[in-house]
Amino acid sequence: MIKIIEYGALTATRGGVESYIYNQIACLSEDEKNKQIQFDFLVPSEDEKLAYEDELKGYGCKFYRAYRRWKNSFFGHYVDLYRFFKSHYKDYDIAAANYLDLQNINFLIMAKLFGLKTIAHSHNSNVNRNFKYRIMVTLNRMLAIFFIDYLFACSSVAARWMFGDILLKLKKHHYTQINNRIDAQKFKFSFIKRNKMRKKLNIPSDTIVVGQTGRMTPQKNPIGIVDIFYEFQKLHPNAYLILIGDGELKDEIIKKIKYYGIESKTLLPGSQSNISDWLQTFDVFLFPSLYEGLPVSLVEAQAAGLKCFVSDTIPSQSFITKLCYVYSLNSSAVDWAKGINQECNYKRYDMSKEIYEKGFDTNGLREYYLELYMKIKDNKIL
Repeated sequence: MIKIIEYGALTATRGGVESYIYNQIACLSEDEKNKQIQFDFLVPSEDEKLAYEDELKGYGCKFYRAYRRWKNSFFGHYVDLYRFFKSHYKDYDIAAANYLDLQNINFLIMAKLFGLKTIAHSHNSNVNRNFKYRIMVTLNRMLAIFFIDYLFACSSVAARWMFGDILLKLKKHHYTQINNRIDAQKFKFSFIKRNKMRKKLNIPSDTIVVGQTGRMTPQKNPIGIVDIFYEFQKLHPNAYLILIGDGELKDEIIKKIKYYGIESKTLLPGSQSNISDWLQTFDVFLFPSLYEGLPVSLVEAQAAGLKCFVSDTIPSQSFITKLCYVYSLNSSAVDWAKGINQECNYKRYDMSKEIYEKGFDTNGLREYYLELYMKIKDNKIL
């Protein structure tokens, strides 16, 4: 059995990285009797419950709450990582770190020193960088030559931004793009689910619902979503806005909604476990993010047959179907609203086959993942 210890990017919110991790492990756990990979997680010592924690434990994953965060205790972070690997390095073959930036690779450095194969997985394509941050990234790219064995990325844009051209060139035989795959069958459009959810939410069947799923952080531009919806509801007075998720901007979002006087047209249900059902409720998926690697939520929305209105900062590899309409972040909220208005009346179809054919469906990929991790364990070219 291949044993992997995972680190990084697991939070209490069911975001894109958390969904990627869960979908991959669910795929690899289809045959419990012949299980060939064990995934466990090293997470901060806080007691906060993490997204998908119960489901992952159901697949046999262990959670070690064993380290202090780097920002809270610089030296304590290293000490905790050392103690963990000193006790557990014989239990694992591979250490995999899921990164939104390359500011901290301490986990992989420590894992490599204890003899594990190491993977850095890029899930992002931008972060605001100050001078100190740029120095740390430059240093870590140099250290990565010696301490990181394999590079993963959700898109070529995410790979180039995080690892840089030099590191990618040096590791070109140990680099692979891992599509953010989902269970497309779970998300395919269903009139029955749509009607059931709308009845539950008391939303008429003929009302246009604009929605988004994701963290309420500056990257996702949720304030911009509210601005766009405000202009859209002028064209469709009965329209609804549903924002699923939580985050640091939630209070600011609520203030903006009250400022516009659209409280009765807006739902903020927080984080939800049944995203596939909520997507059936939507008519429009609004995604004006400032930057992305390759967003899982956009793959899910396309699988649900939704027309998606996205910013021009999203990697084109995310546009799996013809359901994506691209607008500039420099365009006004009025322009976005007009564009949505022109395309919001349409018939939804089952898109699961197209998602599968484009390589974004987890179904049937168990052998692919097994082969990939076996090559890494044996230190082979990918």
